[in-house]
Amino acid sequence: MAEKKQSNQEEARSFNDFMFGPRPTSSESKTTKTDKKENESFDIVDTTEIVMETYKQLSPYVKGVTKFFKNWKS
Repeated sequence: MAEKKQSNQEEARSFNDFMFGPRPTSSESKTTKTDKKENESFDIVDTTEIVMETYKQLSPYVKGVTKFFKNWKS
């Protein structure tokens, strides 16, 4: 009976590991929390640079599409 209960627990654990990933140990969870804080930090300068680069790359297309629709509407 004890063997059956243990095998059911192992099956449930392996299913949970499969579906949700293995549970981190306490030492791993501490390091992931600090890493998460570092990864979530917001850098306004880098974000602004990325937005400006994207705008410069897409602006000719936006202008072309806008011109197309203005001409099509007329």
